[in-house]
Amino acid sequence: MEKKGSCPFFKTVMRIGIEVRILEQNRSGFERYLRGLLANLAEIDNHNEYLLYSDHPIDEQGLALSPNFSVKVVEKKFHSQIWTNYTLPSEVRKDNLDIFHFPDSSVWFRKEKRTIVTLHDISPVLF
Repeated sequence: MEKKGSCPFFKTVMRIGIEVRILEQNRSGFERYLRGLLANLAEIDNHNEYLLYSDHPIDEQGLALSPNFSVKVVEKKFHSQIWTNYTLPSEVRKDNLDIFHFPDSSVWFRKEKRTIVTLHDISPVLF
């Protein structure tokens, strides 16, 4: 029987990036969603490697992450859009990720990597 978090079908380890700047800023729905996502990924997946990107230090103890998770603080010297579209992509290229996830409706202007964006509400687009 396979142990929890391992996958008998895939032997290749994926390098997955997740933008986590919303952590530790406020207890909004976005942050609750991200905390739940990270907790569940840590519980079910000990095979793939997760790199969590933020522009400020994150309390890793409060997240209860497994050893296949690491936090990378990428300093923000300018506006958030500059960080998202120039500083962050530069770091992502260096880290050779397979896929990148924006959990709070943000996204970079250019396609840097295969990207997943969680859209929580599309009403601003509709109205």
